[in-house]
Amino acid sequence: MRILQITPELTGNSGIHHVSMNYLREFDKSVKYDFLYFGKSQKEMIEEIESLGCRTYKVSSPLKFRSFLKDWNKFCDKHYGEFDILENNLPFLNGFFRKSKEELGVKLVIAHAHATKFGDSKLSNIRNKIFYEITGKNVPDILFGCTREAIESIFGNVNNALPSYKVRNAFDVNKYRFNDKVREDIRNELNWNGKRVIGHIGRFSPQKNHEFILKIFKSCLKLSDKYVLVLVGEGELKERIEREASKEGIRNKIQFLGYQPDISKIIQGFDVFLFPSVFEGLGISAVEAQCCGLPVVVSENVPNDALITNYSVLCLNDDPQIWAKKIDGVQGNFSKEGLSKVIESGYDIKEAAPSLERLYFNLVRD
Repeated sequence: MRILQITPELTGNSGIHHVSMNYLREFDKSVKYDFLYFGKSQKEMIEEIESLGCRTYKVSSPLKFRSFLKDWNKFCDKHYGEFDILENNLPFLNGFFRKSKEELGVKLVIAHAHATKFGDSKLSNIRNKIFYEITGKNVPDILFGCTREAIESIFGNVNNALPSYKVRNAFDVNKYRFNDKVREDIRNELNWNGKRVIGHIGRFSPQKNHEFILKIFKSCLKLSDKYVLVLVGEGELKERIEREASKEGIRNKIQFLGYQPDISKIIQGFDVFLFPSVFEGLGISAVEAQCCGLPVVVSENVPNDALITNYSVLCLNDDPQIWAKKIDGVQGNFSKEGLSKVIESGYDIKEAAPSLERLYFNLVRD
């Protein structure tokens, strides 16, 4: 079975790609993901996909309407009948694939919600939602979502008649098993010994709320000068956040680590994980942190599915000092049951991947 994944980019900074690859690595040879993308890509990502017997296809951005349609029509002509399923990971673009059964010969169209909003900013959310309502809400046969909140927020009550399935953002949980030696090594390597490390992993975008993170961190420094803030990720707002940190006089206390290929090692060096998101489909990095046993401090916008063990929930309307006091109270309080609790919650890719394989085959057969 071949499934065409519609995805924005093939980079380590893409949460959608991260989730897809976690499953692809664990699938047996009966299920393949091919990727149609229109954004950035990284050579190592494409090489890994190809090493797994899968393919990648670069097309013009849908924002360049005519160029995209031209590329899409060429793609359909060349690859008609090669795919069983089209799975679109950007539901607001559903309308572009309205005729994919006729044009590409797929048996099913799946729309997959990875977030609870259609865009990072207020403007993009409104624009994309309107576009979805006008062109795309009646396109899919099946609905996927990382949480029930994501399914309900994106697809609403309009598609109640359609089958919907929660597909967890599963991962290799054993990579995140707490290890004293790993923690010691990474803290030595990054000069974190004797410091209180507040960690955050996420793309530099409005969704992840980095400006509020800086405010919280500034309040933490009033409680102890041993605090350091570690920000992992890339994104369009990174330079702006660096400038803001310099303006606030706290830049020398912050490490911007950029993209990291092995988060499982970095995260074990943290003392607390901070995640004040404006919205989330799930918040997989918060789940990974809990798997390590880290205390996590999150906003009220993080879905219940991501709240498993050793977590604290605060409101974004709360003063940064309240967040700082919470962080100061829980930092370094590791949980010994993190791994087992995350496995019990269904995030082990070793179990989730075979389950998703069976679902694909059942959907096509039915």
